[in-house]
Amino acid sequence: YFEQKLLTIEDISNYSIKQDALFETAKNVSKNLGLYYQNLENVISTYITDWSNKGYDHSTLLFISNYCFKQSIRTLDGMNTIVQKFFKLGLVSLESLEQYISSIIQADELIKEVLDALGLLRSVSSYDRDFYKTWTTNWGFSHDQILLVSEHSKGKTSPMIYLNKVLASLVENGKKTTDQIKKHLASIK
Repeated sequence: YFEQKLLTIEDISNYSIKQDALFETAKNVSKNLGLYYQNLENVISTYITDWSNKGYDHSTLLFISNYCFKQSIRTLDGMNTIVQKFFKLGLVSLESLEQYISSIIQADELIKEVLDALGLLRSVSSYDRDFYKTWTTNWGFSHDQILLVSEHSKGKTSPMIYLNKVLASLVENGKKTTDQIKKHLASIK
């Protein structure tokens, strides 16, 4: 306590309460990730204290650890990478994280429709998210237009790459309307 400059009973009591809370958080986060440590002091000093200092509370860290487990991220280093990413995005509160993850899930459902239209039976990847964001945000295609080109791309050797090439050629040629896309696809056939 002296090293921590805790000289009053109140300071010592507050420090003990904070340490107990950090211990409880470390125990629950580790458990959510499927980890077990006999001694949690290193976990607290390496991860939990830093995350707490960034503004993440107990319930938010439990939410993130559950998210990591579902994403097959099962190490504290892996969770630390996710926490750093969220922190850079300004996502510190539980509410902001829930909204962000909800938006990712909604976007993934749209991307899954594109993968299904391409005939690809796999999960959505970060590359798929990057492609979709480029197509919609940067190039200005609607979801329905992307599905239209996806149906045309089905059965190709690399349908996702082919889809991207067709959309890129549409952008290069200034063809953005659905009618222009249909005419372009007919000319490719």
